[in-house]
Amino acid sequence: MTLSVVLHTSSVSAEATVERLRGAGIEAVLLERPNAIVRVLSGGNYRVGVAVPESDLERARAELARWELEAAPRVRAMARAAGVGIALASLPAVVLTVWFLARPPRAWGWWYSVLAVWGAGVWLWGVRSRRQAERDA
Repeated sequence: MTLSVVLHTSSVSAEATVERLRGAGIEAVLLERPNAIVRVLSGGNYRVGVAVPESDLERARAELARWELEAAPRVRAMARAAGVGIALASLPAVVLTVWFLARPPRAWGWWYSVLAVWGAGVWLWGVRSRRQAERDA
């Protein structure tokens, strides 16, 4: 049986893809699993292949395309929510930057507070979005 690679992705995504393809009746396997040294040195940032028999290649590609179309609205909504969240989280840092440009501080060290305010805003946005996701679940 000749296998053809249908997708290269992260290991977690590849495992989920294999499960979904098997659920659709397509025999899929993971390829190119790296050894332990590569996994540790890459920090989990490596790609593996998902392979299917050549006879099921077109059907697997059609399934992947269908899943991508199904996921597109959710991905767009998540990207929009993330963009709005980061923009709102950055707003206090922007206000502080404008303030410092209008009234320059005497010591340059005060400019680091812009980074601290921005980091705090992004952190608070992350906490809020996680709590909201927990409530919605």
